[in-house]
Amino acid sequence: MFKVDVLERGNYRGLKLTEHCLKVVERVMEKIACELVSVDEVQFGSVSFRETTNAIFTLWQFQEEHLTKENNLFLPS
Repeated sequence: MFKVDVLERGNYRGLKLTEHCLKVVERVMEKIACELVSVDEVQFGSVSFRETTNAIFTLWQFQEEHLTKENNLFLPS
C-alpha cells in the first residue's frame, strides 16, 4: 500500500525540464562547432572515431618498425 495519499495533489513533485533542455542545446552547439572547426588527422582522444587506444597502437607500430631496422626512435614529449 502507499504511504501517502495518491489522490492528493501536494504529494507529487513538478517536472524539471532544465536538464533536458540543456542536453538539446548542447547537442545543437556541438553540431555547430563541429561544422566550424576542422579536426586534424593526428588528433586523438577528443574525437569519437579516433580514440586514445588508436594512438597507442600507432606508436607501438612505429616502435616495432624502428626496432626491426635497429634505428633510434625519438618522440617529442
